Amino acid sequence: MKIKEIMATRILTVPEESTVQEAASLMSEYAVSSLVVTNVLGSYVGIITERDLARRVVALGRPAASTAIRDVMSTTLYTIDGEANLTDAAKIMEEKNIRRLLITIRGKIKGIVSNRQLLKNIRYELAENLLSAGKEYIRDTY
Repeated sequence: MKIKEIMATRILTVPEESTVQEAASLMSEYAVSSLVVTNVLGSYVGIITERDLARRVVALGRPAASTAIRDVMSTTLYTIDGEANLTDAAKIMEEKNIRRLLITIRGKIKGIVSNRQLLKNIRYELAENLLSAGKEYIRDTY
């Protein structure tokens, strides 16, 4: 299975000049745990997650209403080509210790996948492979 088959194509964004409070409100409104951060040109420049909010704002006592996203976002965006398989995506997420991966198609970011989506789909893929192998074994044996 290719990673593009399971990616979410709706990438929710927040401008880097927005406040943490605005980002948290968006996350709550759309029931998501991360937002991709954009600059004034609309380019993707970072990602903000619930974990970032907890560790870089709440834990440090920073005021959510006046702290800009640009000051607490993660600026490294990890990507993988949409043609890659689920295992390759899982390896990147494990190596980089990340929970979200942006998916590119023809060099442009077109989707996002979370570790939860990935794990769920890897389980299904493994189950399908086991069932298929079992059917082949039975067919070849009997």
